[in-house]
Amino acid sequence: MPNYAVSVSGFQNTAAALDTVSNNIANANTVGYKAGEYVFADQFAKVTNPRDASRTGMGSQMLNVRRSMIQGTITNSKNPLDLAISGNGLFRLTDPLTQPDAIYYTRNGQFRLDNKGYIVNENGMYLTGYQPDNEGREIQGNLGLLKMPPNVIPGKKTELSKLGVMLDSRATPFTDSLNVAFDPDQSTFNNKTTQTVYDSEGNAHTLEVYYRRVSGNFKGNSGSEKFEVRMNESGYAYDPSINASPSTLGKSVIELNKLSVLRVNDAAAHYNSVQTSSQAGGTTTVNFEAPVTSVSADMRIFLNGVDTGKSVASVAGSAITFSGSLTLKPSDAISFYAGYKSTDSAANPLKAGSWTAGTKTLDLAVAPAAGTDLVGYRVFEKSGANWVDTGAVVSTQSGTGLTLDTGAYTFTAGRELEFRPELSMTLVTPNGAEVDLTGASNNPELFNEQNTLKLLGNKATVEVYASIDQKFFGKDAGYTTNRDVMAQTTSALGYKPVARIDFVNGRNIDSLIPDTKSANPAFYTDSTLSGKFAFADGHEESYSIRLDLSETTLSALEFVVNKNAQDGEAASRLTNISIDDRGRIAGIYGNGSLRYSGQIVLTHFDAFEMLAPVGENVFVSTPYSGTEQDGLIQVDDAGNAVPVRQPNPGDPSGELAAFSAYSVYLGRPGTAGLGEIRSGALESSTVDLSSELVKLMVLQRTYSSNSQALRAQDQTLQSLLQSIG
Repeated sequence: MPNYAVSVSGFQNTAAALDTVSNNIANANTVGYKAGEYVFADQFAKVTNPRDASRTGMGSQMLNVRRSMIQGTITNSKNPLDLAISGNGLFRLTDPLTQPDAIYYTRNGQFRLDNKGYIVNENGMYLTGYQPDNEGREIQGNLGLLKMPPNVIPGKKTELSKLGVMLDSRATPFTDSLNVAFDPDQSTFNNKTTQTVYDSEGNAHTLEVYYRRVSGNFKGNSGSEKFEVRMNESGYAYDPSINASPSTLGKSVIELNKLSVLRVNDAAAHYNSVQTSSQAGGTTTVNFEAPVTSVSADMRIFLNGVDTGKSVASVAGSAITFSGSLTLKPSDAISFYAGYKSTDSAANPLKAGSWTAGTKTLDLAVAPAAGTDLVGYRVFEKSGANWVDTGAVVSTQSGTGLTLDTGAYTFTAGRELEFRPELSMTLVTPNGAEVDLTGASNNPELFNEQNTLKLLGNKATVEVYASIDQKFFGKDAGYTTNRDVMAQTTSALGYKPVARIDFVNGRNIDSLIPDTKSANPAFYTDSTLSGKFAFADGHEESYSIRLDLSETTLSALEFVVNKNAQDGEAASRLTNISIDDRGRIAGIYGNGSLRYSGQIVLTHFDAFEMLAPVGENVFVSTPYSGTEQDGLIQVDDAGNAVPVRQPNPGDPSGELAAFSAYSVYLGRPGTAGLGEIRSGALESSTVDLSSELVKLMVLQRTYSSNSQALRAQDQTLQSLLQSIG
């Protein structure tokens, strides 16, 4: 007998498919709508006999209404709160007033503001996202409701000021011999710059900073014209400036790895063709291919540019001999530099006589050997078993009288002296900076902690003076600094520097080397300025402003300000709102500052088709789509979200694991495969009207065909009954 249920199922499913198409056509203009596709399936009875009559089929059935995550066309809008997702992800919504535990998802980005400034859709559901810190400077990781930036931001008191200027190295320094002290009303400084700082109410005040290049003899802690790097077996180290603050607490010196390159720049006698070398009786003899010229006894031997600590004992034709052992290869380059001078004509050691620091005059106890020229040689004094590098160089020589270039070291009469030639060298730091220095050797391993060699360089010094609202720090009562810096020339008017910056090769010595732990400069050049802001009504407010001068440089160019920044702000009104492609909501204010009020969060579902539409342009998650509770998110080094599988409390048997494992995660737009946000734009429906109309005609014919099948079944049944009756 005919089975009416087969045709009835055709009627029912075709009618449902017509409803799906009609719904698509009805939502052709619904923003963010994803077109549905009715999925037909056949029906068969569960039989095992292939000849069973039930194998003819039981009609049709519905498996699903499939909604593919296809990108809709993005069209422009005049409303900045109209948002479109370009790529993967859904907006995340909540309705805390009526359904506080429910979470909704949508691609419809038609948002507006409620009466409290929160961003809501046309149904009153709240858009969620990542929240900012208290000042709106950064966006943090906690989720919450998103709202617009405040209409007014209050003033913020300045606590940090950063000034980075390039000073002109060609400017004439103020020397001690001129005896001209700093006076802001006179031409007693080289450059000046200003900066606006703020009190807590947002009132503006003027910070003025003066730069004064100085040189000559320095008093007390007012410094030295020499830049000193200490070299020993541990490497290289030097002291930061008096205004230095370490990047890593506990640091007091700036250290360089001993593998840093210390290159000798002086010309020398070079020989590259070692033919043979032999060792015997504690000496080494080296034979070259050609006769050795311009080399004499006592000259220092450098191997491949590095001091060996050995001296030439004798020269004979193409061979040289020296004490100790040294393994050489034919490819080695050997250089010879002037040797040490330490004896008189009778080979007696030279010794210190009288020393006058004021005139920098050193008298020798005995005269050096005839013809010995000590000018340009560094002076070493023996203390016990060690030689001490005094850092002093002979400027002039007359008999036993020597004039030195510095009076900083105090010589002791009767101690042995040794004069070592000054070598012009360049220290190449790990970050590529080059520092010109002079010293007696370039091999740290030749010097232990007690026998430290000094590398000296020419240093430029700049004094810095500062005032706020014409109140000078260190001069006016109540206006102080945490640095006790002495001026090179004392001011009778009471002006004192707030900082002193030392330069070598145009670079600030504090920031010359990066800190190995933080990658910031090893030390900051700064000074804390303390005083009081005065208000129009007569009351005062204390302040402490850290003045950071670390980025100050010195170059043979005109004075220029490269950085002028501070963290205070004037009170200001909101002038504009922007939402960038990362979903960050920012307010732009009249004073030029920017404040974040949050960042839109997007949710990804691998099984998007398993979300349940509940009307009003939103979906809810199901056990088959996976839920937010199914996974936690980790972020890898590249900033990508990595879901971590967690037990699904709604799936104790694990049957739904295929739908929920690693399938749901939240993230920031533009990261972890999530799309970007387009502000002032909307995503159109994915309905293709032409296609839907074609489907409609096909389904109409199908519906008609099902009616014909039902009519045929009815006629067949009637004929059967008539034949029986």
